[in-house]
Amino acid sequence: MFTPELPELLSYYEGQKARGEAIVAGKVDTAQARPDPLPAGLAAAQALIAKAEDTKALADQYRVDHNTGAYAEEAEIAHLAATGRLTEEDLTTLADAHRDFEQADVFGEAMKSLAVCLV
Repeated sequence: MFTPELPELLSYYEGQKARGEAIVAGKVDTAQARPDPLPAGLAAAQALIAKAEDTKALADQYRVDHNTGAYAEEAEIAHLAATGRLTEEDLTTLADAHRDFEQADVFGEAMKSLAVCLV
């Protein structure tokens, strides 16, 4: 079936299509993208990671031997374990604490590496 309006409709829709393509083509931004602004507090963070931690002061504060990592309570804990005065729960807690410390140490080193890469 042929309708008399069909050629007019086709012409109208083709014109609209061409007009839409021209509008879209005109809206393409070809400008070079600007870098994102630096986040607030970046300068403070850079200053914080740029200075080395005073590990000697931390070691003195917590009574840890700076060179070996030994701490004052270590001998007492070893004595309690040797004499059987620690429960299984105590031993599990100590093992968990050692594991958590090792994981935190590794995580801290990873964060330092990341911070250096970002700066």
